[in-house]
Amino acid sequence: EFKSGKRDGFGIYYWKRGSRYAGSWVNDSRKGFGKFFWTDGATYEGEWADDKMNGYGVHTNANGNTFRGFWKDDKKLQGKQIYSWGYYDGDWGNGTWCGNGIEVVNGAGSYEGVWIDSKTASNVTHINADGIKSYGRIENGTFIKE
Repeated sequence: EFKSGKRDGFGIYYWKRGSRYAGSWVNDSRKGFGKFFWTDGATYEGEWADDKMNGYGVHTNANGNTFRGFWKDDKKLQGKQIYSWGYYDGDWGNGTWCGNGIEVVNGAGSYEGVWIDSKTASNVTHINADGIKSYGRIENGTFIKE
């Protein structure tokens, strides 16, 4: 739909390179609920504001990794990222794990702590596959007992 020559209401827009968006538009900007399709097969379905992913949404990469959670200005804010090896559920910052969160590795247990980035964390509680707890930190992706 158009209003004063601008996209407004529900509509589907196709970019020249093959990606597309189906959803709500306000004043030529994606706003409300919609789904974006990238040419590589990735999708985002959820809330939009100011032409960016803002609010709750589900992003699925072409490889099947899925993030379900909250977005701010096209960046993950808080939610669960599912990988082929397990998942991370928690806070995000600058595209990486940042803040309180838990990493669960299939068949190997979990690591819960305060993440600085996806490879570094403090105040970590590790519960192995047998349910045994240990405490420490993670540096460069390696758990170090304290």
